[in-house]
Amino acid sequence: MSKVYDAVIVGAGAAGMFAAHKLLESAPNMKLAIVDKGKDIKARALHYEHDPEGLISGAGGSGLFSDGKLVLTLQAGGKLSIPEERANRYLSYIDSLLTSLDGASVVKEASEEDATDIREKYGLLFKPLKVRHLGSHNLKKALLNYWQKIDEMGAKTYFEKEVVNLDNTSDHWRVFIKDRSGRKKSLNATRVIFAVGKEKSIWLSRLLDRLYKISSFPNRTYFGVRLETFLAKELSKLSLDPKLFMYFNDDTKIKTHCFNRRGEVLKLNYSFNNSRLPLAGGHSPFTEKNKSMDSITRTSFAVLLGDTPEDPFDFNRAFAYMKRIHDITRGKLLVQRVGDFKCDRPTTMKTLERNEIKPSLEKAVPGNIAGLDLPFNFNTKFLEFMDKLSKIDSNVFTDDTLIYSPVVEWWMSRINTDENMETEMKGLYVIGDGAGVSQGIVYSAVTGLIAAESILNS
Repeated sequence: MSKVYDAVIVGAGAAGMFAAHKLLESAPNMKLAIVDKGKDIKARALHYEHDPEGLISGAGGSGLFSDGKLVLTLQAGGKLSIPEERANRYLSYIDSLLTSLDGASVVKEASEEDATDIREKYGLLFKPLKVRHLGSHNLKKALLNYWQKIDEMGAKTYFEKEVVNLDNTSDHWRVFIKDRSGRKKSLNATRVIFAVGKEKSIWLSRLLDRLYKISSFPNRTYFGVRLETFLAKELSKLSLDPKLFMYFNDDTKIKTHCFNRRGEVLKLNYSFNNSRLPLAGGHSPFTEKNKSMDSITRTSFAVLLGDTPEDPFDFNRAFAYMKRIHDITRGKLLVQRVGDFKCDRPTTMKTLERNEIKPSLEKAVPGNIAGLDLPFNFNTKFLEFMDKLSKIDSNVFTDDTLIYSPVVEWWMSRINTDENMETEMKGLYVIGDGAGVSQGIVYSAVTGLIAAESILNS
């Protein structure tokens, strides 16, 4: 029989990376393989800005390679219940490891007094979280060092290889992979850790249900738009990633997400059902410790509305939303001025050229996002929320503010596991965003550490 790995990790994002590091650090003789459909770290560091597919897959994954905001708490970004002492141990491990590879990060902790003040003055809720920001420019260096460590620790890596199936025998698992030319092979392993990220989450939940009847259930899905505004100085004073939100009478929740204080808009391509569909993302390249920090004078962030249990915005509806924009724009993002959104009037190329804020994403297609008729009365709730937000920071909501579509988060199904991230099939783990339990770098990494500790203890 061919070589049997102690573990095969499917996915090289935050969850898979930290699982790998913890395993190899604690058990140096472990035979470990990592598989990812994307490129290795050197190729990504050179070319990722010009490769929409490369932004979400490969060494470093999606969130860890795009912006590098570390929310240093488990009070946001995930679905697990972890004792505080254990959580702090994980957070310290993640923060220490990444900051040891980067010298240009900054950290800020918001206060409870800020949350009280915002609630009383503006009618918004605010999570005062501790956040460290590395920036995508610094992450190139940090992750090159990280993957050099993984290589030196002895991991076998299979990049640009996609997992297509899974099988198990009485004593090991078989992971079937193929390269871009279609050639196939299998890897044998005592344990398999799936860390496939958001893009492959639906594929994974369907695969595990078909093969082993492992159940999953929907998360509360959020959908909306990404804004590009004048520099949001007041919001940036609150937090490096301000989490502001409010509820409506129908139990929907609207919130800010992925705040890039000096950021740019990115187009991300996600592959679903043989279609490559656009999503609006963003990143902040620099921190205050970079001399070029002042070169970006705009802020970018998403505003998302959550669905309700009675009327879920499930994956099929999310797919339809992305597909609709794809068909309108031929695969690009849709962009509209706020002044036009308020009037339900399409933005044209001429009005966009006259707009004071010019799109950082030049290939976005001007049009009418307001006319999409998004569910749960999105337009009205968006305008109400932004009106409140503009009282905190007037720069974020002017007629010249740009909004991009589509944005969808938490479409992943949550796959049923125990507290160690292990499924009912012994030796089969699912972690990170692809398991439907996390959204973001730190929380994803925590799930990887949990799985790694379980394997080490066994």
